[in-house]
Amino acid sequence: MESEKGVGTIFTVTVTLMDSGRNAVDDESAELYPSEMTVLVVDDDPIACEHAKLVLEKAGIAAELASSGPEAVEMVKLRHARRGAV
Repeated sequence: MESEKGVGTIFTVTVTLMDSGRNAVDDESAELYPSEMTVLVVDDDPIACEHAKLVLEKAGIAAELASSGPEAVEMVKLRHARRGAV
């Protein structure tokens, strides 16, 4: 973690993963289609959120915005609950 007062904080996380045994070449779901993606942008700066949304939408990626970590967590929980209900 790096933090500078008035500037912000950078968190770096390293995750060691094991091989899944799946072959991405044979897995058609390995292809990404921007039109099928939705990204959650989390930032307390509304201008930064809107800018990120514009850039993503230009690439054909839908974006949802949250202005805080707790709001983002609630949005993810709600989306997950809706998936289970379908």
